[in-house]
Amino acid sequence: MANSFTSDLGQLLFRQYGELANPVSPSDTLASDIDFIQSDKRNGELYVFPLRLGLENGVTFANSHDAYLLNATSQADYEQAQLRGSEMTVRADIAYAEMTSLSPNRGKSSRAYDQAVGVKIVNTSDSATQKRDMSLMYGPGDSGLANLGVVAAVGALSGTSYQVSITRASYIPGFWQEAKGVLFDIRTSGGLAANSTATPAIVTAVDRDNALVTFSATTWTNPPDAGSTIYFYGSRTASMVGLQAIAENTGTLFNVSAATYPQWRSVNYAVGGTSLSFDKVAEGLSALADNGLSDGCKLYVNPRTWTDLMTDEAALRRRVKDETSARTGYNKLTFEMNCGVVEVKAYKYMKQGIALAAPPQELVRIGSTDITFTAPGEPNKYFWTELQDRNGAQIRCYSDQAVVSENPSHICLFTGIQSSADVVPGTPT
Repeated sequence: MANSFTSDLGQLLFRQYGELANPVSPSDTLASDIDFIQSDKRNGELYVFPLRLGLENGVTFANSHDAYLLNATSQADYEQAQLRGSEMTVRADIAYAEMTSLSPNRGKSSRAYDQAVGVKIVNTSDSATQKRDMSLMYGPGDSGLANLGVVAAVGALSGTSYQVSITRASYIPGFWQEAKGVLFDIRTSGGLAANSTATPAIVTAVDRDNALVTFSATTWTNPPDAGSTIYFYGSRTASMVGLQAIAENTGTLFNVSAATYPQWRSVNYAVGGTSLSFDKVAEGLSALADNGLSDGCKLYVNPRTWTDLMTDEAALRRRVKDETSARTGYNKLTFEMNCGVVEVKAYKYMKQGIALAAPPQELVRIGSTDITFTAPGEPNKYFWTELQDRNGAQIRCYSDQAVVSENPSHICLFTGIQSSADVVPGTPT
């Protein structure tokens, strides 16, 4: 911003730097609900855990009360689930000129330096936190099992840019408003790479109120079309399998077949193109009770779906413990179900068209490390590295993790949700 003083006296004044404003800081993360595995159980190569997927069924019934012949044994089924963490590194550069000109002894306010260097650390950490959370929910695994959005329509190519609309069901308002400058891969409806694998599609503009996103790439191998899918750049074959993909799995996942073992297959409940009501929630979660869930779960919903549930008059809400009287508005909804106590949580990064119920006590994040700026035994905090051929330095943070459910049949994915408050895709130009 230009100096607001028009006289020469304004040049004698120092600028006072305030505290860093952080409008894109991730908060109330999904990762905070899922424990990272204990340090003594962290995997080196693979994380393996045994599954009992059946009972001993060598049973003989009789009423003769004599030495009757026993039926043959029928062994229980046991399998080993296997998976490994997925790595992620976020890095940021800072020039020597910035570091020296903004050092604490230059100018009255040391906050200038704090913000110059500190903002790099904060942004790097928050970027990793955001990408981790999105991967926990929508990680595509090694074969594109889930995605960050589906293209509804595409505008004409303008230079090197396409404006696309994202389908109502797959749009994530809380994410796309933060997506300017983020790097993506786009796959056409036929599975072909839209942008070159060596060239990311960069978001240059977002119209969050009309689900319109503009992507720019120096090279488009194939034009994106309706039905194209969107992923973080380089993640489609190098990411963890997220909860949506786990919930939708009907094949072999983590070395166990959901086609063979129903216990390895989640419940999918189609809402039917209406808003999510407590009646619909109760119907979907009853299947989890059938599958043996009794310790309760969390139901992650889009904030607009949360509003629908808030205004739903189904009398299933249970007042928060310390609440002595009813009042308008809640930041937490809990209610009793036949699967236990269910907590409804408005989740910023949930797609408009889905909601996901899962018991956090049966989820775990495995891997060698959560987000870190320091290697084991390494005193160099922030992985601080001098750039060899450039006039500056670089910081990095790293993680190696993946999410796994011990019992996917205790997960319910609600699909086909349509809230009256949804963002409806506009027409791309």
